This record gives sequence, structure tokens and C-alpha cells, in this order.
Amino acid sequence: MIHLQALTFPNVLFYIANALWLLEFIFFRNRTRQGDFTERASFWFLTITIGLVIYATIFFSRLGIGTFQPTSFYTVGQWLALSFYGLGLYLRYQGSRALGLNFTRHVAVSKSMTLIEHGPYRYWRHPLYLGLGLIVLGFPLFVGNWLSLVSIGPLLILGFIWRMRVEEKALLKIHPEYLAWRKKRYWLIPFVF
Repeated sequence: MIHLQALTFPNVLFYIANALWLLEFIFFRNRTRQGDFTERASFWFLTITIGLVIYATIFFSRLGIGTFQPTSFYTVGQWLALSFYGLGLYLRYQGSRALGLNFTRHVAVSKSMTLIEHGPYRYWRHPLYLGLGLIVLGFPLFVGNWLSLVSIGPLLILGFIWRMRVEEKALLKIHPEYLAWRKKRYWLIPFVF
């Protein structure tokens, strides 16, 4: 991790991207919404799992376990990671803006909510989770530690799937029109699913 101490252009961008990710919690505060359906457990599971990915990345990198050696491949990986961060931040910020008053950190669905059809919700059902996944993937990729993703990545994927399924079941139950809405959008990855 000594390479992160150098004041290189990619490192500065990495620090700025991390600051923007943290600022999301200030710009888009959690609205406590009492809905017809509310679920909080998946939020805490994802939060702890993301924390574990970050901690494991730093821990394994400090020990020199599961790290990429600084090569031209690693430099390409850093730029790819920054691209993931940029797209992830864009999706998070634009998705949160599009949700407006419907935005919560917990799954909260009510009859008073409307299905959003603008911003990234024109193309994706879950742009906030896609964005978060890209950011979390970008962190170990930039630092250069594959072991943290291999060891904790499956938990993260399970957490995302759990949360998206809970949210979709609640939306289908409360908003039957969600079935037609979701058929017009990708679940996560465009042209794949």
C-alpha cells in the first residue's frame, strides 16, 4: 500500500472519489419513511459487508497478501477502478436525485410512492445498487488487492441479491404496475440481465 502514499494523479483522483462517496451521506440524507412495507436488515448486512471489503483490502494489502505487483497491468487496473468509481458515483448521485423524497437507505415502500421513470431509472431497476457495487469493486481494484474481493465478494453479492429481491417483492405487492415497469428495464447489467 505504499504506492497510495505517493501524490500521483490517479491517487489524488482516488482520494477525491472516496470523499465524494462519503459526501453522499450528507447530500442524500436518509429519510425515515414509514411505508406499507419496511425492511432494515439488508441495509445493515450490506453496510457491514462493505466495511469488511474495505477493511480486508487494507489489512491484506498491509500484510502483502493477495496483492497485485505494481506493473503496467496494475496501472491499467487503477484506471479501470477509477472508471468504476466514476460510473458508480454518477449512478448513486443521479439515482438518489431521481428518487427525491422516495429515497431512503432502508427498503421502505408505500402506496403514496410513484414509480420513477427518469434519470438512471429509465434503464435500470436498481441503479443505486449497481453504482454501489461498482464503487465497492473499484476500491480493492485500485488498491491492488484481489483477495478481499474473492473472500468477501460472495457475501456482498448475496447481500445485493437479498436486498433487490426484498425491494422487488414489496414493490410488486404494493404497486402491481411494477411488473410492467420492470419489464422495460435491466435488472443490473445492460444487455445481459
